[in-house]
Amino acid sequence: MLQTTAAPGSDVAIVQAEQARLRLRQGRRDEARELLATALPRLRDAFLPTQVALVDAERTAAQLGMNR
Repeated sequence: MLQTTAAPGSDVAIVQAEQARLRLRQGRRDEARELLATALPRLRDAFLPTQVALVDAERTAAQLGMNR
């Protein structure tokens, strides 16, 4: 895991969103939800809606049934 002091919050959120996508593929839905619950607000604050990492995270959230 990245240390939050070593990277900007948006970079940490990108990694968390990628980890969430992998957890979902592994069938570990609860872990994926926890990761996205932390990552999505940061991604939404940091990026425009068309940014690839945010689009992917939103898609993962939709697959998990997470409402905005």
